[in-house]
Amino acid sequence: AAARQAPDDLDALDAGPDAARSRRSGDAHDARGHGRNAGDGTREMIVQELDLPGVLLLTPAVHEDARGYFLESFRAEEFARLGIRRPFVQENEAFTVKAGTIRGLHWQAPPHAQAKLVRVLSGVIWDVVADVCPTSPNYGKWLGVTLDARERASLYIPAGDAHGYVTRTPDTLVAY
Repeated sequence: AAARQAPDDLDALDAGPDAARSRRSGDAHDARGHGRNAGDGTREMIVQELDLPGVLLLTPAVHEDARGYFLESFRAEEFARLGIRRPFVQENEAFTVKAGTIRGLHWQAPPHAQAKLVRVLSGVIWDVVADVCPTSPNYGKWLGVTLDARERASLYIPAGDAHGYVTRTPDTLVAY
């Protein structure tokens, strides 16, 4: 199918009607929003629970020096601490030339449902997550989150939720 262009002004939609409005701070937060450090004085991943159950915004600690930076985007032990124990079974990469291009909404039905970890490697997207399970108490609820490569955050989407995005910049590269 041909890509469709999104409206220019998505700022009014950003975060959707039900998304959490908390913002990051200089301290790490566990899944309940409490500050916490690694014990050696370094900052750990910041975790924000959003308004759909299981949807998390994960911002890794970034270690920068004259060479550039290093970050840990995934560690099984840390994800297990957050209650994420399902293995990731597939990784995708999508490059989109034009800003305003819509990709999605995608999901897999059980027993093939997959969780996703979405990260923008270049550019900016507005990602939408929707609960599409007719038997869920959150059926039909959705949220939207801006992901910017410069912020290096990832969006964890539990298996069974639909996800899609619109590119906000040209030449956008997304891994999920």
